[in-house]
Amino acid sequence: LVFFFFFYCFFCFFVFLFFFSSRRRHTRYISVTGVQTCALPILALVYPQGIGRQINFSTPYRPLPEWYFLWLYQIVRYFPGRWAFVGTILLPVTAVLILIFIPYIDRGKRGRLKAILAGLILLLSFLIFTLLPALNP
Repeated sequence: LVFFFFFYCFFCFFVFLFFFSSRRRHTRYISVTGVQTCALPILALVYPQGIGRQINFSTPYRPLPEWYFLWLYQIVRYFPGRWAFVGTILLPVTAVLILIFIPYIDRGKRGRLKAILAGLILLLSFLIFTLLPALNP
């Protein structure tokens, strides 16, 4: 709280210093920036962020990634043991390479159809591998 008081005093001095400058445009810019800069920490103190997910210590720990990595987590579950290389490196790199080469797939006869098909296959595989563990934990 002391930090915010000193910050506010510094801001008031800064605004006062530029208020009497010959360029009024800078005064407005500094004032708006200062008000926004002061408003953000004040709002953060008035409305603090929630703690997030509550932990139940009576159940065993089951790690799950965020939703955007859930598809990769599901692919790794399908390739255990010696086949882990396929699920962790080969399939994700192939998906990224397909996305990189879509502009080159788009050329030629029926190129647009091939590019749309490649994009749809990637999108559907992402959706399936993301929704599969969400629906069946």
